This record gives sequence, C-alpha cells and structure tokens, in this order.
Amino acid sequence: MQGIFIPGRLPHRRFPLFHLTFQALLLLLVHLIGVVELLDIETDEFSHRDEHSLEVQMPFIKYRFPRARIAPVMMGQQDYASAIRLAEKIGTAIKLAKRDVRIVASSDFSHYVQEEKAKKDDLYAIEPLTSLNVPEFYHRIEERDVSACGYGPIAAMVTVCGKLGAKTVM
Repeated sequence: MQGIFIPGRLPHRRFPLFHLTFQALLLLLVHLIGVVELLDIETDEFSHRDEHSLEVQMPFIKYRFPRARIAPVMMGQQDYASAIRLAEKIGTAIKLAKRDVRIVASSDFSHYVQEEKAKKDDLYAIEPLTSLNVPEFYHRIEERDVSACGYGPIAAMVTVCGKLGAKTVM
C-alpha cells in the first residue's frame, strides 16, 4: 500500500520521560504471523526516523495506559481513498489480533493562520467527525482549504471505529 509505512523492525525508542519498545499488535502480526501480504503495508525505517508526533502523544498514552503497546503508522498520502484503505488494513489487523485495541490519530490542525480563522475552520472541519461522516470531513477541509496535517489518519481512525460499531465520536 503506497504512502503508508510502519517501522521495518521492532525498534526501541528513548523519549525524555520514558523508554518505549514497539511491541505492538500490528507489528507483531506483520512480523511474527507473516501477514505482510495480507495487510500490504510497506515497512520503512527512514520515514519513521525523524517523526516527532510520537513524542507528543506517548506521555499521555503511557500515563493513561502504562502497559500500552503501540504500532506507529505514518501516512504520506492523505486522500480519502488512502484513508479508507488504511482503515481496512487496521480493521483486519484488529480482527486478527482478537484483543482490545485503541486507535489514536492526531493533528494540530491549522498552521500559519490567524487564531480566529484557525478556530473557526478547524471546528467546522471537525464537526462531521462527531457523527463519523468522513466524506463530509474531507469536503469541509477542501472547501475551506484547512491546513491540517494528519487528516488522513484521523479519517482512517474514525472509519475503523465506525466499522467496529461506534456510532458517534466524543
């Protein structure tokens, strides 16, 4: 699956407050059970090397879920079709894992715009996600040219949650 990457091995990573080992379900499935062809997600060390979003999210995740294991996924192409394909892959991995899984996707949304415009546009774009309406989320991002990063993984996460039975997002 082009434009979506996981680390090629189970790396260790040091953060300012903790040490993390990626022993996550998706990585374990890919490497131990050999479902790389089934999931069709590229492994790529280089793309993960300088990624800093984990440094932002992991303190919160580790505080709330101290024994959490994670599977970092990076998504280069943010288009709707790529998000839906990624959602299908994650959904497949979750079903194969037969375990309780949480999905985290994040964005700091608008970049380099005035605060008032950022707040107005971001809330406008986010609103359809509360009812799992991913096509409308994409429509609104395009309509207002919202400069959000990471909207593809957010769309994938919301799609997976809907497939797993969620009706709304808080």
